[in-house]
Amino acid sequence: MRNRSILLLGAVVTLLSASLEAQACGVKGHFNLFNCFGTQPGQCSDIRIDTPWTTVAPLTVSHAGSVGNGPPYSYGTGTTISDYGFLRAYGSGEAAPWPNGNGVNLFFQEWIGAEPLAQFTDTLLVVAPGLAPGTPVQLRASLHVGGFSAVTGPYAWTNDYRGTLLVNGWTVASLTNTNGVQVYTINTQVGQSILFGGRLFLTLRGQTGGTVNPVQTYNADVAATYDLTSLTPGVALQSCSGAAYNGLAARVTPV
Repeated sequence: MRNRSILLLGAVVTLLSASLEAQACGVKGHFNLFNCFGTQPGQCSDIRIDTPWTTVAPLTVSHAGSVGNGPPYSYGTGTTISDYGFLRAYGSGEAAPWPNGNGVNLFFQEWIGAEPLAQFTDTLLVVAPGLAPGTPVQLRASLHVGGFSAVTGPYAWTNDYRGTLLVNGWTVASLTNTNGVQVYTINTQVGQSILFGGRLFLTLRGQTGGTVNPVQTYNADVAATYDLTSLTPGVALQSCSGAAYNGLAARVTPV
């Protein structure tokens, strides 16, 4: 009877594993570089990046935009890295106004409303060969945000960054304009799957103008790391992506 139970449990795990392969996992990059000092052709550079979801990670997207030889001039760079459990966005830019003081735009931001610059989503199956399906399981999810972000100059409109952690589509942890760690406990069961994801937002907007400190700049490098470990002995997590969220992987932490 015991051998039959083990065979049935193995069949359940195999079936759930096959189902897991059909679940969601992927990474995505997205950002806008906007450099502009007028309305005539050649006076604006508007680079818009919005990659499709892909299962291949890490996904790195990097671009630069530039107008004018100065003054006026505006140039900026932006890069996003999207990986399972690790998101990063960084860039720098500078702009100077017209000699008469007219403004120049300098943006590194999202261009579709509330779209994160980097994000990932993964589906994980809770497996435990020594425990019966339905056995209660506790998982610990953590979000770590680190880095810096600054907009300097006379018209620093926006300087914001935020990392969020999602479980089954709900935001359960979030850090805005601060570095640190947030932890969330997930109550689930053996045989259940959970949707685990992260988003990283970064919005930098400035405009030059006037004659006092006319140069406008932005500099930022922000990263979010996501971990997921079991608090219940004998439990493993099978991910759609093949990634492990055990906190042991080496990560780049901007300083």
